[in-house]
Amino acid sequence: PPIAFGEMSVAEKQDLARRFSESYRRLKAQSNGNPPKEWADMHDSIVRYQNELEKLGIRDYQVPELKHEEDDTLGDTILRVMLVPFQIMVLLFVMALALVPGLLLNYPVGLMARFRAERRRKKALAESTVKIRGQDVILSEKVMFALLSCHPSGVFMQSFSLVFSIWMVLPLLS
Repeated sequence: PPIAFGEMSVAEKQDLARRFSESYRRLKAQSNGNPPKEWADMHDSIVRYQNELEKLGIRDYQVPELKHEEDDTLGDTILRVMLVPFQIMVLLFVMALALVPGLLLNYPVGLMARFRAERRRKKALAESTVKIRGQDVILSEKVMFALLSCHPSGVFMQSFSLVFSIWMVLPLLS
């Protein structure tokens, strides 16, 4: 019985590849560099197969482990079709949950930065004869304010969370 390629040792695989390459070289030399049509067709199909594997992003040894469609039942197909919208809904839910702390931490900082930048813009416009709109002042003030206030805001929220957590757990420990 033939041995499956996956059951061979590395040395056996190398020997097989070497013998195949040598035989192919000899047969090509016997045909004066013009291989028979069957060989050219086989070569083309192998190239197409390799290109398809490349497009799919998999290797040849991974092909036997892929799920084959003919084994699927109607229920499997329905579940697979339902899985994508379910995964999208879960992703949106997680994103919505992640949005809440971001809003709590960053929205107040953004509002304060906007008001401070607007005040500084008006002051810079009043003091300057060159500035028309003062957009550069707005940008630099918002960036500086955000850099200086986001860290203290985060520390405050973490401290608040720690104190709140301890306050909630203490009655359970007594």
